[in-house]
Amino acid sequence: MDRFAFDDEYVQRLREHDAQKEQHFYDFFNSRLFIYLRKRVRTLSDVEDLRQDTLTRVLQKIYDGKLRNGGALFGFVFRVCDISVLEHYRRHRVEPMGDEADQGYDDDPIVGLIVRETQVQVRQVLDELEPRDAEILEDLFIRGIPRDDFCREHGVTKDNLRVRLHRALKRFAEKFPPDDETNSH
Repeated sequence: MDRFAFDDEYVQRLREHDAQKEQHFYDFFNSRLFIYLRKRVRTLSDVEDLRQDTLTRVLQKIYDGKLRNGGALFGFVFRVCDISVLEHYRRHRVEPMGDEADQGYDDDPIVGLIVRETQVQVRQVLDELEPRDAEILEDLFIRGIPRDDFCREHGVTKDNLRVRLHRALKRFAEKFPPDDETNSH
């Protein structure tokens, strides 16, 4: 792969929608992003989606004047790519607690039943916990909110979050699985 030094003039020409520079940009980063993403996501369709998303986001940010230093373009592209990958995994990590949670278990109804029963049990225990404990567990594990964001939104330090999370998990573990008719057999 060839080495290329990006500069302010290159970024300025991209900002001006120079077709030749846009084609060079696409050609230069297309295969590099493919290799980078192939090590980070599971399917080729995800690789392609994330590659296109990254290139589109970077160009839009350049058009909007968000990149001022042309020499930083290479690192900027891969940072935007990392953000796209994180968002991809967050989307997929959050989905399983909804009604569509049993998707993918059509081939094995026993596994689907176990997953649905476990979800009901988790929800039951969360409903029994103090609201403060339930909120921290739901935000971090079901909604997938990053810990830094949780700390910022709730005005707590990382150390305070660690202690609160430890206590909430301990209280959850004391009640899980819940005692009801289904577990007494």
